[in-house]
Amino acid sequence: MKKLKSLLILIFFFCFITNVFAEEPINQNEPLNEQNLVESNLNEENEKELEESKQNLDNDEKIEEKEEISAPVLRSAPTTEPEVGETPEQPEQPKIKPTIKYQTHVQNIGWMNLVNMGELSGTSGRGLRMESIKIDLSGSNVEGSISYQVHVQNKGWINAVGNGGYAGTTGEGLRLEAIKINLTGDLTNYYDIYYQVHAENYGWLGWAKNGEEAGTAGYGLRLEAIKIVIVEKDANAPGNVANHFHEKPIEVVYTTHVQDIGWTDRSYNGSPSGSTGQSKRLEGITISYNSPRYSGNIIYQTHIQDIGWSNWSSNGAMSGTTGQSKRLESIKIMLEGEVANHYDVYYRTHVQDIGWTGWVKNGAESGTTGQSKRLESIEIKLVEKNGSTPTPESDFIWYYEGNTKVLTNPASNIKIRNAKKIIDVSEHNGRIDWNKVRNNADIDGVILRIGYGSYSLDGEFLYNLSEVKRLGIPYGVYLFSYAENNAEALSEANFVKNTLVNNNANPTLGVYYDLENWRISDTSNTDNISANTYEGMINTFISNLSGYNTSVYTFINFANNKLTSNSRSKITWIAQYYSRCEYNGSYNMWQYTSSGVLPGINSRVDMNVRF
Repeated sequence: MKKLKSLLILIFFFCFITNVFAEEPINQNEPLNEQNLVESNLNEENEKELEESKQNLDNDEKIEEKEEISAPVLRSAPTTEPEVGETPEQPEQPKIKPTIKYQTHVQNIGWMNLVNMGELSGTSGRGLRMESIKIDLSGSNVEGSISYQVHVQNKGWINAVGNGGYAGTTGEGLRLEAIKINLTGDLTNYYDIYYQVHAENYGWLGWAKNGEEAGTAGYGLRLEAIKIVIVEKDANAPGNVANHFHEKPIEVVYTTHVQDIGWTDRSYNGSPSGSTGQSKRLEGITISYNSPRYSGNIIYQTHIQDIGWSNWSSNGAMSGTTGQSKRLESIKIMLEGEVANHYDVYYRTHVQDIGWTGWVKNGAESGTTGQSKRLESIEIKLVEKNGSTPTPESDFIWYYEGNTKVLTNPASNIKIRNAKKIIDVSEHNGRIDWNKVRNNADIDGVILRIGYGSYSLDGEFLYNLSEVKRLGIPYGVYLFSYAENNAEALSEANFVKNTLVNNNANPTLGVYYDLENWRISDTSNTDNISANTYEGMINTFISNLSGYNTSVYTFINFANNKLTSNSRSKITWIAQYYSRCEYNGSYNMWQYTSSGVLPGINSRVDMNVRF
């Protein structure tokens, strides 16, 4: 039975082979091409297999009982057709670009309607803050989603949220200040996401993309509107990409309590706080720092007359005394926490009978102990870790581009072209060698203090006036006001007018009404003068000097906190000792430091840029 089965298989196979090659005979006269060669080889191999099958049939007794002969496999030429059971390869599907819709929660409005990609969500020109945002991404066949994170007032950067989540707050009255948006998954391989924000005081910033920060940090400015678009990977941006984020540089802020004056205006980043040349003691101090990026503390202790070293204070708390007439004699300052890993704190003091000490840092003592010498002024500065020891006016650089004078500050990237270098001086600067100033200081003008109050002539005014007139140095004048009402402002204006007329003075750089904090007694000080009273005093002073170019000089904090908007419109000369001026009003001269060093002047001098 087994032999019969094998014989039948052999006969069937032989017939099949005969039919196949009978239909496609090989032309012996035709040269062998690749196909013929393959078929010829297949014929020879099949004949050999047939012969082997016959031999196996004759010697069947040698085959094991349970073994069966498998039919030989007919080999064929290679083919591109898929094997049986194999799924054909499908063509790649085209990528579908995702779409996004977004909505913002706006002050006094609530959740606004969803808008489409590229459209504005929020408001502009209405002064309303964005408080939260939701973004929905859909419609793409590419794997991935969206993630976004916001910087919130008083909270900083909060945790990122995913597709459709809301980032920010509602019901807390907190503004969004900045945002970062990312695509995720395979979407990042095919697309870029761009976003542009409208920020308070700046307007529309540049376009940020793929997780970059957009907005501001450290300035307390609200986001008001946003636009978002998705583009093909590495395609052109929808617009200008410059200046999409403004972060306030780290700053140290300090104020001192001065004998007979009280608390001074805040000083920043190396500007002096206190007084020099007036023999007035420091009695107390507060120090803090602002950084949108680094957490930590600034701590400090003072050596106090009759008390010794105080306990450590921190982050704006007072060290020292008030109302006890006790002098500060020395101070130590340190940083703690994350900020200490990135910055050193430098400081120096102006000491009775000694003058300015050298810079020390990170907890070293500045001042004296056991010598009964008062501290009179202090400068504090934060410097990047292991950076250079501060030097006066080190951050500001004057130079020329051709014949154009330029003032720049690398720390804030400001560049003021066609700038005029102006100094202002008083008796506190001592006797000035104006020949040296004229020949070596490269100044473009000077503002002379004419005096203070209604009757007090500056001790060096007449000398300074005669010298700048002799040398042809352009000049203006300023009066430090002690007025408390319109009548006293009128008296001050008459004092200025009479002094100018009597000395044949022509202040081409202007006449300035210097408004600052002062304190004579508990009942006679700037705290008792209202903003409306100041407005009346300013109008009185300016109107009675109508023959001169008269305006107001003041510090930025005084302008913002003590003056009405109408009074601020009279300001042309503003003081802020910082790497850039942040005053939002109009002005044409900025006093950027009181620590200038110039040939011919043996003290620190106020430096200004006029434009």
